[in-house]
Amino acid sequence: LTVSVTGGGPDLNQLLLQKRNGKHYLLLWRDVQVYEKYPLATQIEIEPTRLTVQLGTARPMAIYRPNSQPEPRRTYSARTSIALNLRGSLKIIEIG
Repeated sequence: LTVSVTGGGPDLNQLLLQKRNGKHYLLLWRDVQVYEKYPLATQIEIEPTRLTVQLGTARPMAIYRPNSQPEPRRTYSARTSIALNLRGSLKIIEIG
């Protein structure tokens, strides 16, 4: 599977996994502080960064935010690219 991610910055991290069923999972996260240190422990508002995920061939995709819900937040029919905003939490793109 050919995947490229454009946008983001030096704090962007990514990991591509493949399951036995042939589906791929692209994990995207930023290495940023999302909470103040103890004793405050208040959440820090992270400005979003715009990313584009490009595939070599059209595939259906779904975007998950496992920190907030188990169901996909958005699904797409077969396509070669999607654009998304990434803040401080993990996003997983399921690639069919």
